[in-house]
Amino acid sequence: MYSVILPITLTLEGPILSKSTSMGGYGLDAVMAKNYKEEYYLPGTLIKGRLKQSIEELSSVDSSLKYFNDNWLGKESGNNDNKAPVAPMRTRLNFTDFIYEKVVVDEKSKKKTDTDKSIHRIKIDKNRGSVEKGSLLVMEAPFDVGEQVKFNGEITFTTGDKSEIDSVKKLVEIGLKWIPAFGSEKSVGFGRLLKVQIDEPKEELINTLSQNRGSGNEFIDIIIKPDSPFCFARRQVTKNLFESEDIIPGSAIKGALVSTWSGILGKSGSIKVDQNFDSSRKELSEHFDKIRIAHAFPIHNTQNKRPVVAPLSLVKVKKEGKDKETIYDVAFQKSAVLIEGYDHAPAFAIDWKGSSDVEKIFGWDKMPDRELRIRTAIDRDRRKAEDKKLFAYETVIPKDFKWASRIDLSRITDNSIKEKVESQLREILSLGLTGMSKTKTSAKIVCSDSELESKIKSKCEPIGKNKYWVITLQTPAILCNPANLNEASTDKDLFSEYAAVWNQISGETLELSHFFAAQSLAGGYYLYKRFQDSKNYSPYLLTDAGSVFVLTVVENQNIDAKTKIEQWLKSGLEFPEWAKKQYGKNNQPDGDNWTNCPYIPENGFGEIAVNLQASYQEEIKVYEHKT
Repeated sequence: MYSVILPITLTLEGPILSKSTSMGGYGLDAVMAKNYKEEYYLPGTLIKGRLKQSIEELSSVDSSLKYFNDNWLGKESGNNDNKAPVAPMRTRLNFTDFIYEKVVVDEKSKKKTDTDKSIHRIKIDKNRGSVEKGSLLVMEAPFDVGEQVKFNGEITFTTGDKSEIDSVKKLVEIGLKWIPAFGSEKSVGFGRLLKVQIDEPKEELINTLSQNRGSGNEFIDIIIKPDSPFCFARRQVTKNLFESEDIIPGSAIKGALVSTWSGILGKSGSIKVDQNFDSSRKELSEHFDKIRIAHAFPIHNTQNKRPVVAPLSLVKVKKEGKDKETIYDVAFQKSAVLIEGYDHAPAFAIDWKGSSDVEKIFGWDKMPDRELRIRTAIDRDRRKAEDKKLFAYETVIPKDFKWASRIDLSRITDNSIKEKVESQLREILSLGLTGMSKTKTSAKIVCSDSELESKIKSKCEPIGKNKYWVITLQTPAILCNPANLNEASTDKDLFSEYAAVWNQISGETLELSHFFAAQSLAGGYYLYKRFQDSKNYSPYLLTDAGSVFVLTVVENQNIDAKTKIEQWLKSGLEFPEWAKKQYGKNNQPDGDNWTNCPYIPENGFGEIAVNLQASYQEEIKVYEHKT
């Protein structure tokens, strides 16, 4: 198997304008894009989009080029507008941004000044034939008219067929040379492409078919190091803005792992891993759906502990005339309470004015910076921005951060098969991840056999006067059956649903005492078409991370209850029986299969912490009535 890098240099003629979304200098309406390192760049998405368009145009005279477009550059997924299949048709080529090759200028002979780095344009009133009022555009011009400017970037891919390397290089070069210009204002001569230079591919022959046996461990701790900004979108508030989570979902890690794996095999398009996926890795193919990958939490490079999601049972309270608030955990309280010594009712997280003190305690005080990137679809006929197709990615900048996750193989019960699966999985992990997130970034993976430490450790012993087990969700989970709830449901109805599911998944060894929980709905066109297409639309009801459930042991079930909780702590909550039936479809496996529901334990959902209250630092006081 070959890991290939195509180093590419594009020489453009100034002026050049690839618009930035950040503020420019005073009086500038349009500024040249800069990355977080303050380097001018052409976005990799722009290069890929123009290359795809170029190949499409050329395929009208050479139909063989269509195969290259569909199988190497991917296809657009379906949405409400185009009604195409929503199953991902992933690209095999990954594009970096193309960075300006800065020319060192002797300051003594430099003629440019800050005052001449702009270009003015106006719009003509069609009726009067003169300048239209209010239509003066001032654009940043870091590159002079006629100046030759180089931008350097890379295209990376994997292949098991060496002959594909030269073929890809040739087709990329043909496609790029067909492009007349890059960036904005191309119709008036901006960004004209002068030269395409592709250096000799950097090939690395990787022997992925290692004969080493697995270690026999049930868990592999991994550290993920993304190469460039990424975007794992949280639920959208507006249709054209994608705001990224700081956490990398386990499902996204599995998807990127499959992208890397399929690249080795030369597969593209909509990928389904089953027993026939890879004959050389038969065990991994057959048992891939049993592998659980936890969500990856960010850790600053100066730290070494995975952060913990704070429980929703935390409250803040302060005395009259005092500025400093005291943090309490009221998980042991079944109803609203006034904390002794305070005149005011305690405030839960939804009413806090700030949370930096809590974030510091639980390890979330140092978070990555973010960068907003605006994109638009291009009208192929008019060669300009398509109407009403503007959208933005808020990306996470991975500088100085790493992401910690865990791979769980415990669902594979045959030890001899588990060792083979582990060995084959480590081979794929050694290649890193490709096509990760909406920005299709790559990432390196470091495997570790040492257990990851958490900022605050779980304690697998009952705590408090009443010997409670306190479960805090670290990732969202499907628990309640939404079919039994509606807008008229009361708190008693919600308690009844939670009590039933905890009793079921614990094998009737635990009972729900009380809870502090938040819920949210997840759905939309993509999730419906991908997972519920044969059914009536029904959004998923998720119990949010941070939700707290206080459990007691059923009489004479202490040993079995503790065993169950220890299993949950290692491998996440089990998928409820109602959900297995509800989300199964078309005579396929139950609803806990990855083809039927995205929020399954194997995708990192339902991770828990246990009895955090027993190991809090001094900043948090656990409140329990003295009775």
